[in-house]
Amino acid sequence: MKKNEKIYKIFVKPKKNQNYIVSILIGKKTNHEWEKFSKRLVIQYCKNNNIGLVVFYKNLVCKKGYYSKPVFNKYLFADYFRNNLKFVKNVCYLDHDILCNPLAPNIFKKFKKNKFSVVSKYKNTPYDRKDDYLKRKAAFMRKAYYQSSFPLDSALTISRKQTYHYHNWRDLGDYFCSGLLMFNIKEQSEFLKNIYKHYKEKNISTLTTGEEPIMNYEVLRKKKINWLEYKYQVLWLLEMNSRYPFLYKYKKNDKIVVDCIEHTLSENYFVHFSGKWPEGQMWKNKKLFSDKKIKFFKKFNFYLKKKLKSKPRKNLIKFKGKK
Repeated sequence: MKKNEKIYKIFVKPKKNQNYIVSILIGKKTNHEWEKFSKRLVIQYCKNNNIGLVVFYKNLVCKKGYYSKPVFNKYLFADYFRNNLKFVKNVCYLDHDILCNPLAPNIFKKFKKNKFSVVSKYKNTPYDRKDDYLKRKAAFMRKAYYQSSFPLDSALTISRKQTYHYHNWRDLGDYFCSGLLMFNIKEQSEFLKNIYKHYKEKNISTLTTGEEPIMNYEVLRKKKINWLEYKYQVLWLLEMNSRYPFLYKYKKNDKIVVDCIEHTLSENYFVHFSGKWPEGQMWKNKKLFSDKKIKFFKKFNFYLKKKLKSKPRKNLIKFKGKK
């Protein structure tokens, strides 16, 4: 490790609990994006719900090869925390490109000590169409609006069954997005570290060039799962293709894009933007969920909870229709 290199930083300390949201920021670009676009909202969310917030900067993976990618730190940070950050007991890991609704409820109220808490990409989603349809639609829209050479049969359109089949694994019937993982450090750190060690030694590559297929296969077949409500990790790619496909015609800084993202975030808890394509870059806008807009949605939420004594106005003309 370089001299004076930051290992972690605590942004929020909780009172009378040891629950922390954790994000891993490896590299200047990732750190800059989180600081500029995610930080403000997640800090407000943590303060509103008495949750700690710690950001981890140390790269724990090997230096060369397939398993040197920063995403594989998801398997290793818990072991480091267990030995060095003992004040952290329960964690909710979030990818750096997840935006939090500051008014959302405390996710740790859904916490189960002996289970992995995750969000399914396939079941209990609010969309009328299935996930595979929306991914096909995304591929078609990318080709139409972003790049005419975009292949309609790319990895984007691969189904859950195909993902398992590609790796010669049995279909486990579900699949979660590993952008959000909630678990107890003591219960799961050794398990996660051993997964990384095993696959690194075998040098097994994955379909998506990331940690997610392995995480799903190992966690779903070996651990108890606490399936969280979809609102805790709405996938913007699916949300946009289901509700706002017209946004493909616009740029990320256009007001209509901001309005649509804010609407989605106001109705949900966390929204995950991922990937290098323009849809996945739409969260990079400092105008999103301004303090003024948060106050507006706070008033609206208060109104929704208020008991109303609805009655007609006085002096209304009664309708004289046929009985």
